[in-house]
Amino acid sequence: MVPDPDSSMNAGTKAASAHVEKCFERIDRPPPEVNQNGALSELLLRSGHYSDVRNDVQAYKKDLVSWPAIGSKPRPILAGLSPADRDILTNWDKTMLRSEFERESVSK
Repeated sequence: MVPDPDSSMNAGTKAASAHVEKCFERIDRPPPEVNQNGALSELLLRSGHYSDVRNDVQAYKKDLVSWPAIGSKPRPILAGLSPADRDILTNWDKTMLRSEFERESVSK
């Protein structure tokens, strides 16, 4: 669901939000016999990018994906990042989709 534009969104964010909303309005609903997971699998299996000729690009097959064990906990990744990457990851809300001017004013 696209958020309603309000005064906290800049013009670029409002335009992007409106564009995404228009794109979603054009998408047909999946057939009733296909649930959300089935729709994703169908979409991934039918991509024109997959072929039997290339081994480096393969269709999505759930059984071939390495899934974490039930109850496992994610490993902390911050310690393995460079200081610059760590700053971007921990302060994403101050930089994402903001102009350079806005990033500087928010970070102060």
